Amino acid sequence: MRNQQNYQAVQQIRSKRVGTNMSKQLRQKYTHRSIRIVTGDTVKVVRGEYKGIEGKVTKIIIDKSSIAVEGIKKEN
Repeated sequence: MRNQQNYQAVQQIRSKRVGTNMSKQLRQKYTHRSIRIVTGDTVKVVRGEYKGIEGKVTKIIIDKSSIAVEGIKKEN
């Protein structure tokens, strides 16, 4: 039932789920642990094949709950 709720959710609810944790400096400044990602944000990959790479968010794909980062090209 939970998967069905996730996939049939309204666009506003889905966009809230595309978020990330903030750095320790930003946590202290804004008193929030995580935040919604917006196009143009600078992000750092912390897991996977591209770990350690920093870049700007170029595209947000809400349906897949994923983002495209400048400088990273995923091969199919």
